[in-house]
Amino acid sequence: MASLNRSPYGVYQITFRYQGKRYHRSLGTKSEAQAMRKKGVIETALEQLDTGTLAAPTNVTASQLFRFLQAGGRGAAPKPTVTDRVTLAVVSSEYLASYSLTAKEQSTLETEAQHLRHIERIIGAETSMSEISPAMLREYVRTRESEPGTHGRTVSAVTISKELATFRQLFEFATNEKLVDGENPLTHVRKPRPAQKPRFMTRSEIESAIARGGLTESDVAMFWECLFLSESEVGEFLTHVQRTATTFPRFFYIYPAIAFCAYTGCRRSEMFRAQVSDVDGSTIQIREKKRSQRETFTFRQVPIHSDLRRVLDDWLGAHPGGQTLFPKANLRPLDDRTSREAFRAVTKQSRWSVLRGYHILRHSFASNLARHGVDQRTIDSFLGHQTEASRQRYRHLFPADSQAAVDILDYTCVLVL
Repeated sequence: MASLNRSPYGVYQITFRYQGKRYHRSLGTKSEAQAMRKKGVIETALEQLDTGTLAAPTNVTASQLFRFLQAGGRGAAPKPTVTDRVTLAVVSSEYLASYSLTAKEQSTLETEAQHLRHIERIIGAETSMSEISPAMLREYVRTRESEPGTHGRTVSAVTISKELATFRQLFEFATNEKLVDGENPLTHVRKPRPAQKPRFMTRSEIESAIARGGLTESDVAMFWECLFLSESEVGEFLTHVQRTATTFPRFFYIYPAIAFCAYTGCRRSEMFRAQVSDVDGSTIQIREKKRSQRETFTFRQVPIHSDLRRVLDDWLGAHPGGQTLFPKANLRPLDDRTSREAFRAVTKQSRWSVLRGYHILRHSFASNLARHGVDQRTIDSFLGHQTEASRQRYRHLFPADSQAAVDILDYTCVLVL
């Protein structure tokens, strides 16, 4: 009737159905024994509601219903009012538990959990939500701006802005659940301004810049983050992966998975979700989660390149079974950790070790289409959701480029003396 799982915090959560609706809530404990006891109480209350031996609560929020069930139906176990001290840690736990994996990606929930750990660390896990002020959030921004990030740099403005966006969602959740009232303190906090990301560059451009010297480790890392692969380099990389993958039988899927990303421009998470049935005739159906707030997936179509068709035909001939196009040995879909391990395994100790991950194949796909003069709208239709900032990073590659665009102007005139 109900099932348990653990959140990224290690806190037990319970999932159950009531009156045709699915609920997913935190049990507020890391103890398996306590979680099992609470699960038993909730299941008993649900059974009594189902048989009519317990009066069903009316006009209650999801949190009020959950507290009613936790109390075994003995009284309504009223929700804390906004005058009670509801802490940041409590709301964070309930917020993460409120989302099912059909609403958000597991990787998204893990990222938000990481954001909330930073917020709790700096603001204080036991701080009341109603006490969090704009001044506290501004101090949070200043603190994060001074903390070390990756590659010798401090935490980026982009990362801090994402953390603040998670807090905004957290506060909205608390407001909707009537755990807090009043204006969101983030309304009066300016997000840090991120620097514009550099354009995508070829390997030779990056190597020339590094050879000139005078760069820090952070500068070098930033350059490699801007790398895109030319068509011939993508081909060389795919050949390398195909040959290297044979030495890693655990990652038997890695070559067709990387080829899939290279020829469709899909995101890594979209490759995870791909089904065998998505490969149909002359197109591939890509399952996208970013476009809709109301639907689990939206779909877009990408034509199948003839080379990818041959790769997929070979792969499907050796496919281990199940509906997932690129499964692990246990037939479960790929996940972040396993896919990263596989990518590192086939790139380490090679000229491809500078590649940051699967995403380079996405922007290489876009960049190479741009170099061939493919219309921006067509590229967008293949890639799905894109920001204008993302487009700007490869727009300089269009062959009918800025010079041709400027040359079309004709300012000649007859000067009258």
